[in-house]
Amino acid sequence: MTNLIETPVTVRVEIVGGTVTKAAMIISATGRRLDFSGIGQMRFFVDVIAEDGTRIGMWEGANYETAILTAHELAEEWKCQVYDNLIGDAT
Repeated sequence: MTNLIETPVTVRVEIVGGTVTKAAMIISATGRRLDFSGIGQMRFFVDVIAEDGTRIGMWEGANYETAILTAHELAEEWKCQVYDNLIGDAT
């Protein structure tokens, strides 16, 4: 028996973001190398949180306005709200 109480997950679209602080590892047919070009850049991510709590990455890029537009398009498709974790707001 478990004492865990399952809490329902709200289906939603989330906008998250952050600044790149480490080099990316590029793996190709010629081997591995580090790419330092992204350090210091802001990146944004739009994820759908499904009923089972699974996070599905839907978009990633450098433009916040595009992240907002993409999130709202996905929210219409999934019939849910957008949670912008960068400003702490749900729309």
